[in-house]
Amino acid sequence: LYSKDKNYVYFTNIKLDNSNSDTFVFLGSDYAKDKNNIYWHGAKLENADTKSFEILSADPWKYHARDKNSVYFAGNKILGSDAKTAEYLSGYFMKDKNNIYYLGKKMETEIKNTADLVKIDDTYYKDKNNIYCYFKKIQDVDPATFEIIKSPHHPYSRDKNNVYYYEHTITGANPETFVILDEGYGYAKDSKSIYYGTKSLKEADLNTFKVINMNTAKDKNNIYFSVIRLLNSYSHTFKIYKKKKEKNNGVFYEAEDKNNYYEYGKAVLKK
Repeated sequence: LYSKDKNYVYFTNIKLDNSNSDTFVFLGSDYAKDKNNIYWHGAKLENADTKSFEILSADPWKYHARDKNSVYFAGNKILGSDAKTAEYLSGYFMKDKNNIYYLGKKMETEIKNTADLVKIDDTYYKDKNNIYCYFKKIQDVDPATFEIIKSPHHPYSRDKNNVYYYEHTITGANPETFVILDEGYGYAKDSKSIYYGTKSLKEADLNTFKVINMNTAKDKNNIYFSVIRLLNSYSHTFKIYKKKKEKNNGVFYEAEDKNNYYEYGKAVLKK
């Protein structure tokens, strides 16, 4: 979006006043600078310090930056933030010695001392006494035995006493036998039960349960959509389609069995 000629710098072909093409540098995250100014999306950042200005994230599209005086998100100053201790975390999150910020706005969290906050991964953080999932405290967790259960789509974790989904304890789950099923689409099991998130699927048959896709599973008796058991479904004839289909009467469906057509976990038409 930026360009230049021998005299000026342009943003989407609009000349940037007082710009200097000889010293112009694109910094990333839509920030740029020359000897006179800092720019974001072609707009000049008033009073930004060109010598100390830097991008906080290696990710080119996270928009966090700072100079010696201020912290910026998407070209706007983050009011009340501390430039000296500003640190990018993940996604659109950052911290300083006082607070956590999301999209440049202060978050209300249970974290009392953000200076001690240490990143475990993009989802989990810890301090001296606690573990946090998306900056929400996991209650009664044992930090010494805490571990993340690897899942590409849903944040499960455990310690010696419990299993957790996000910051919530999964009541009754056995941390020693708990495993993620298939591609980690939310379904999991232990030696006693099938789970989706924090919910135990009490009707599910542990031995024949199988994940079909992101929100759908089956056992020898039933079809499940997330935590919902599809009433009157017939698992032996159930099939699901990659693309929705349409009946002549304008009813769309994505799955069927011998009794019904289904969409979003509901029977939309009887056969």
